Amino acid sequence: MKTTKIPATAIVHTRNADRYLQEVLDCLQDFDELMVVDMESTDKTLAIAEANGCRIEKFPPCGYVEPARGFAMKAARNSWVFFVDADEIVPPELSRWIRNFVASPGEAKGVLVPRRNFFLGRWMRASYPDYQLRLLNRDFAEWSPQVHSRPEVKGEVIRIPKSFEELAFIHKSPSMEEVVERQNRYTNKEVERRPPRKVTLFTLWFRPWRRFFKAYILKGGFREGLAGYISARNDAIYQHYILSKQFEQGLNGRQRSEVVVQHAD
Repeated sequence: MKTTKIPATAIVHTRNADRYLQEVLDCLQDFDELMVVDMESTDKTLAIAEANGCRIEKFPPCGYVEPARGFAMKAARNSWVFFVDADEIVPPELSRWIRNFVASPGEAKGVLVPRRNFFLGRWMRASYPDYQLRLLNRDFAEWSPQVHSRPEVKGEVIRIPKSFEELAFIHKSPSMEEVVERQNRYTNKEVERRPPRKVTLFTLWFRPWRRFFKAYILKGGFREGLAGYISARNDAIYQHYILSKQFEQGLNGRQRSEVVVQHAD
């Protein structure tokens, strides 16, 4: 007996994402519509999407995914949309849960899904449940184009209990090269959207240290061995880059002001 499709659109955003894409798409075959929103990939991403019968939409690359989220939500064929990153695996238990939920959602207009993040081959339990608001009724939701923004839902949002680990996304390990590249790209966008601020020696030392302490000690990253230490250090470095770029931004602003004054004289 043929199983009916889940009446929802699964959306995967891609930019040179062929590393895990086949594995990701294999997990989404039960959805009524499978959409890949591609941002000018030059690897095998589009060939993989075509071979899997995906609906392919194009979106101009902008360095981060949020602007494409809102576009995809409006373009989807179904009211319920399910966002999956190109390095996230959806376990079959989660697909079954979504099938039952969409059939009878009650008053809920969104669902927070837990995520199991892997880094350097280890499940980073310190970051769990890392809730992601990814299952949405698009008729009641908007997604801001700002980097690292979350969707705004007009209505009830429920969450899958964190104790149901079998329902959590599996977030595959990024390479260290990818981590470094993303840090540079994302911190650029963070600085663009934040107001200018004065950066002192204290803030440049304290804020990254606080990020490290929170990730490694308070959240228990130390339990994950060397991978936990590297992950916490990456959090601190991310904050260091933001502050350093804000300092550079202020320095450049002062230099431009001095040039203007000199020309006025």
